[in-house]
Amino acid sequence: MIIFCRGCVYFVFFQCFMLILSCNKNTSVNEPIVHDPLQVSNDLQYITLPPNRPERVPFPLPSGTQVDMVAVFAGGFWMGEDWAETEERPRRLIGLDGYFIDQYEVTVAHYRQCVEAGVCEPPAVGEDCNWQVGGRSDHPVNCVSWYDANRCCEWAGKRLPTEAEWEKAARGTDGRRYPWGNAAPDCDHAITGWGSLGCGAQGTWPVGSVPNGMSPYGAHDMIGNVWEWVVDTYEVDTYRWMSLHNPVHMTSGDYRVLRGNSWYYSWPQMVSRASNRYRFKPDRWYPYIGFRCVKSNRILPTDNRIVQPTTGLPDNWIARNAEARTRNGELPFDTMVREPEMILIPAGTFIRGSENGDGDEIPIRTIYQDAFYIDKYEVTVGRVLLLESVAHLRSFWDHPIHMKQIFAMAGVRIETTTRLIVCGGGRPINIANGQASVCQRRPSGKKPLVAPMDGVFLGEKNKPIVIEPLLMMGVMGVGEKARGLWDLFLQGQAPMG
Repeated sequence: MIIFCRGCVYFVFFQCFMLILSCNKNTSVNEPIVHDPLQVSNDLQYITLPPNRPERVPFPLPSGTQVDMVAVFAGGFWMGEDWAETEERPRRLIGLDGYFIDQYEVTVAHYRQCVEAGVCEPPAVGEDCNWQVGGRSDHPVNCVSWYDANRCCEWAGKRLPTEAEWEKAARGTDGRRYPWGNAAPDCDHAITGWGSLGCGAQGTWPVGSVPNGMSPYGAHDMIGNVWEWVVDTYEVDTYRWMSLHNPVHMTSGDYRVLRGNSWYYSWPQMVSRASNRYRFKPDRWYPYIGFRCVKSNRILPTDNRIVQPTTGLPDNWIARNAEARTRNGELPFDTMVREPEMILIPAGTFIRGSENGDGDEIPIRTIYQDAFYIDKYEVTVGRVLLLESVAHLRSFWDHPIHMKQIFAMAGVRIETTTRLIVCGGGRPINIANGQASVCQRRPSGKKPLVAPMDGVFLGEKNKPIVIEPLLMMGVMGVGEKARGLWDLFLQGQAPMG
């Protein structure tokens, strides 16, 4: 009698299924484009539609635990967007061999098995990190670097997905904007920061908590919960020269690519698009970054998968990132506590808008602006706490959100900002395009332009301007303009100081 172990049966079944998935094994990485892209783009028969029901296969980890993966069949899909960020252009029809991708982001429980096996380094810890926090075993592991993610996938017999593999698994083959379709993101589809950080949780959720956001192939949380590392090196113009067949870009560049948005970011219409690309240093450990793995017959280059040891690095994620910056010869975090200071912006004209930005920045115009004073630095958490105590105001948050005294205040609604700043003798700036709270005062003799009422401001000629309450998240952006709020250091300043 022959006895089969359960893991062996799953492994044999998995290998058989891989033969069905893949229709062309003779592939090379970054092979030259030898055909007309227009001809490929018009070959719609090249696209293989996702199955009506996700093909889910359990895959055994070395520890014996089964992890569900979903099948993404060989064929083409539309990658990128012509109307979006420069780095997402041009939109192209890309061909991929078949592969499996984790149905869920790698959890704390699964990552712990890699650590216990002596292969993976423990993640960073501290505020908003899930490691060493009770009740978070089914949450995505976060506060892990690109090297940590890469090592864990390799331990599991898998690898990190390429950008193309990730995007196809997220949006399918019909060019949809989000995994669930083209409807705007909300907390029924993705755990993001829209309205409240983490849809009210102020952090991650258990994986698979929003099944309405499932992708056409059955992958959960492709948008939201945590940004996900992919294997590719970041370049702005990657799409203009990479292969149309199994593209991947792996060099020793300074940045790797993140995909999929997280609980911490607040601009879901743009940041949550499946085509959105976000650059990040690979040796960084942040509470909004995790990963998932893929399994395929493709073998990617390994010469640049150097090990990034955490020996000697602090356990706390903020201190660890600061130390990593120093080791890399980058500017250190500036932790100086600065007293409030205002600078005068003189009256005069300036050019407003951009022809190369988003649609709402067009057209470029010459604008006249009266003189005013503006905070030299962003309003800090410590300053908001001081205003609360001096003015005997009630707390404007239900939960302490990143209560770091010298950090820029983030996660505040505009009506909250208005009440705090009016109490402090200033007014909000007229345009809040992604920046944190900034106070503004008019020169002596000028009346404030703000009316202390919910979302109503007095603009030019005292005409009321109704502003829909928004969640402002500090210094943030998408794509090639992206910078992390946590990387606080003086890198430069505006012409006026």
